[in-house]
Amino acid sequence: MAALVLVAAGGFFGGVARWSLTRVLPAHPATLAANVIGSVILGVAAGSPGVIPLIVGTGVAGALSTWSSFANQLAELVEKRRWWEFTRYLLLTLALCVVAAWRGTIWAQRIWG
Repeated sequence: MAALVLVAAGGFFGGVARWSLTRVLPAHPATLAANVIGSVILGVAAGSPGVIPLIVGTGVAGALSTWSSFANQLAELVEKRRWWEFTRYLLLTLALCVVAAWRGTIWAQRIWG
């Protein structure tokens, strides 16, 4: 039961952050920002001790990042036959998220030793 409460608390903050991004940025940039920030957070959480991965990784990063919006936006670009934008968005998101997660793990190592 305690784990459920911790994930829910983290999810609240991640969900509010995701919603906030959609209020200040257009759809694709908001999704990209959410996924890159979520990847950094998940990288840090993965290298952290105790309940931090549960709260921050599963809760915050899980609610903030959004694979489903990303996939839906890619599908819309395919339907519109906007191949250059599709390719650019796909590769940019994948590259930035992998680098962000990697940097997050490095930061976690520096923080926690």
